[in-house]
Amino acid sequence: ITNCTGGGIDNSGTATISGCTVSYNQAASTGFEGTLDDGGISNDGIATLNGDTIENNSAEYGSGVSNRSTMTINSTTISNNSFSGAGFGGGIYNSDSGSMTVTASTIASNTITGAGFGGGIYNTGSLTVTASTIASNTILGGKGGGIYNDNIQINSSTQTPLLVFDSTIASNQAGQGGGIDSIDAYAMTLINSTIANNSAITAGGGILAGANAVGMVVQDCTIAYNTVQSPGAGGGLDLRADDYLSVLYNTIVALNTDNNGPDDIAGLLSPSSDYNLIGVGGSGGLTDGVMGNQVGVANPGLVRLADNGGPTQTVGLEDGSPA
Repeated sequence: ITNCTGGGIDNSGTATISGCTVSYNQAASTGFEGTLDDGGISNDGIATLNGDTIENNSAEYGSGVSNRSTMTINSTTISNNSFSGAGFGGGIYNSDSGSMTVTASTIASNTITGAGFGGGIYNTGSLTVTASTIASNTILGGKGGGIYNDNIQINSSTQTPLLVFDSTIASNQAGQGGGIDSIDAYAMTLINSTIANNSAITAGGGILAGANAVGMVVQDCTIAYNTVQSPGAGGGLDLRADDYLSVLYNTIVALNTDNNGPDDIAGLLSPSSDYNLIGVGGSGGLTDGVMGNQVGVANPGLVRLADNGGPTQTVGLEDGSPA
């Protein structure tokens, strides 16, 4: 399905799309709420993608995929979609009424050129990402290179927060929140995932967790080799909440930088954070030797992002690493 003006596929019923390519489609002049949506695939029903390629489409809301209902994405590549201007989700737009599951998929090299949100994914609803790669997405004039998460309005009794399992978010670029910007969020949980090589201009090279975020849990993760240009703005983590709402367990935050040198954590973590390894660029309020934390580790013994087995690339450990 290619070169359609008005979008490639618009589903309001039940659709299963398997082994297809949806490419070079553009949104019509008006769409959802008068905006430019329906680039590659637009869903208002129940949709499942299996082994598809969604590429080189353009729309203001979800250049590759826009979802306002229920969508499952399996083993699919969403790449090289773009919007010239202030867009919402270069790869994926998941609205506040949307429930989306992404598994074993790649969201890569999507671009928004203006001051928008979510180079890879824009999420205001319920989103679970598992065993997937979100990489090399760009929104230099906006927020959330890999993921922009703004689900503060979701109904916690019926919807889950942003959940990321066994995934890698790498080499994304943004004005703020290079890997993830979760500045207005109900909750966000990252487990067994890698946040690496992301970059931001003003805040949060790896992750920006904002003052309005209800909470963030990071467990068994590695946050490394991320950068921010502004000194002290959180090369790895920028924590804006003033009440210790973000908690880390068994996590490495090291070798992140700003323009002046090491910059791992800006802001304060929950004192219940335990068994973490933190580099020399800010401790997040943790103390070396307390709660099993290693703080101020100059040489964490990390290698660069590579294929170490498993579903995505990861940052491995050198022999003798204190981790």
